[in-house]
Amino acid sequence: MPQAHISTRASCKPARSQNQAGVLFAFFGVPLIGDRKLTVVETRIAALLCTTPNQRVPCNRLAQAIWSGRKPKDPLNNIRVHISHLRGYMKKAGLDPRRLRHESVGYRLEIDPDLVDVHAFTRTVRRCLSQAGDSKSTVSPLREALGRWTGTPLLGLDEPSVHAWREEAEVCWTRAVTYLTERLIEMGRHDEARLRLSALSLDLLNEEHVRLLMLIHLGQHRRRDALELYGRARVELVNNLGLEPCAALQDLQHVALTESQSHSN
Repeated sequence: MPQAHISTRASCKPARSQNQAGVLFAFFGVPLIGDRKLTVVETRIAALLCTTPNQRVPCNRLAQAIWSGRKPKDPLNNIRVHISHLRGYMKKAGLDPRRLRHESVGYRLEIDPDLVDVHAFTRTVRRCLSQAGDSKSTVSPLREALGRWTGTPLLGLDEPSVHAWREEAEVCWTRAVTYLTERLIEMGRHDEARLRLSALSLDLLNEEHVRLLMLIHLGQHRRRDALELYGRARVELVNNLGLEPCAALQDLQHVALTESQSHSN
């Protein structure tokens, strides 16, 4: 079935004042190490180190990410000063500062990736999606993971590894919302399913999104809304792609029409 981009929206939840349990490096919302808020430069350094944990990040790459334009007279010394600050924050958060090591002309952050909130989020989502056969056990961890999401992280940092990290997080968020919505529908929790699905911007060309919303309407006995949604989606599909709705949508339209007729008799 044709797919279209679903844009992300920030959560309505307020930014947390401290990290989630088990997370020491936070980039959702306010960038933190432990409970220490990071400056812009510290955030850029920490982000590059955390996107590729346990790998050396060259100083010239750090400098490019920090100062995309004019660099200071002694960028390496400047980086050393900020690295020292990060080590201090790590120590205060209970993590051995020696894990942030200087290697040749670069730095390596030796940590469990799950200590970084974005890594922990994407790994939790991937693990839950891989356990699709055991849907009930995945609902709670997905709820918890989505509770960490406060919007796309690190939007102001245009660096290839961070950009890829950000895209992966967005894809995982979208898949988590979609998967959790379907599980909630199966469990008969249509009100929560509708709330979860509302986090995604409605795209009438995305038949999976339309299918889920039609299922919610039918589960809430809103057959007229389901039929109206089907009609709008069909117009968009025919006008933009020259396609009729997929079989799954047509089946749901048939269910809505059948139920409407039975209630009118």
